[in-house]
Amino acid sequence: MASCSFIGHRDFVGDDVWKEKIKRLIVELIKEFDVNSFYVEAKSNFTYFCSKIIKELKEIYSSLKLIYVWGEWMYSNESVDKSMLKFYDEILKPKCFIGAGKKIYVKRNYYIIDMCDIIVFYYDENRGEKVLTKNSPLKIKSGTWIAYDYAKTKGKKIINVWNGDFNI
Repeated sequence: MASCSFIGHRDFVGDDVWKEKIKRLIVELIKEFDVNSFYVEAKSNFTYFCSKIIKELKEIYSSLKLIYVWGEWMYSNESVDKSMLKFYDEILKPKCFIGAGKKIYVKRNYYIIDMCDIIVFYYDENRGEKVLTKNSPLKIKSGTWIAYDYAKTKGKKIINVWNGDFNI
């Protein structure tokens, strides 16, 4: 059994065309790579969009697991956990996130990448906040950019759907 995650820019806007393409991709991951566990977060529109598709596919593929990796779990309570478990099959609250501060999303993404065999990115390689320095513009890495680089260094199977290429 293999595991997968979806990581992408927060400002993703999905439509019915994206939904069908991502649904076909997920089905292919299930059939070709025996993916049954999906580790996700909910800060990115892309990730949440994909999570809703996985939830729908659970009606056909009942063994799928949608696992939420909660970066800010230390602010949760039992009521919130119960509510989240109506959507997710499991909630992970890694203790290594304690004290991460503003960069908790980086630790969360690293944790997710470490747990997964395949990462589907919605990542624009030309994106980055531009800041002028004395000599030249400097690009500041986004969270998705940092995660993409980390997944590459870990040798993970990466599928970047930014440009509409959904081939595995």
